[in-house]
Amino acid sequence: MRKFLVTFCAVAMMFVSANRANACTEGDPACPTGSTRTTWTDTINTFYKFDYRGESYTYIHDITDSGFVPSEDKSLSISLDLTFADDNDREWESVNVFTLGFDKIFNLSMNLTPTISLDGSVIFDATGKLTVKLTQTVGDFYFKKSVMTVTGCDVPTVPEPATLLLLGGGLLGLIGYGRKKMNK
Repeated sequence: MRKFLVTFCAVAMMFVSANRANACTEGDPACPTGSTRTTWTDTINTFYKFDYRGESYTYIHDITDSGFVPSEDKSLSISLDLTFADDNDREWESVNVFTLGFDKIFNLSMNLTPTISLDGSVIFDATGKLTVKLTQTVGDFYFKKSVMTVTGCDVPTVPEPATLLLLGGGLLGLIGYGRKKMNK
């Protein structure tokens, strides 16, 4: 019986060691061990016309549709690109509103051009969503497109059932061994 127990423990330790070795991979120093740097993108296509001074348009970027998991993945930087057109000649102009590195929380209130302003306040990693409000201050124009790109760490999920099964099996083995020893 003792040989069986020693063999069982040795085999179990090999499985635990192999699993642990797979989790410790070389990667990006900004990302936690075992995760990889990735990019999530969300595009909003619209053709909204700003006609009146003070007119606002609000929309939400949601990168959870692209695979971002708010409770697990970590964002390192964000980029927001807006595309506009003049209502007369319809020439498109693309503006990179901001490229910002942030850690969980950021507040933003800035003027893009003399014609619009952008306000945003978000706890981004908690929701994976960014609410953008465009407000016209002068002129009339079309808002065509908004592209948000988030660079961050894609953290893989831990296979919980296998870990718990191994731990539970080991505890049951120890309990059985202890009971057998006490009954002698």
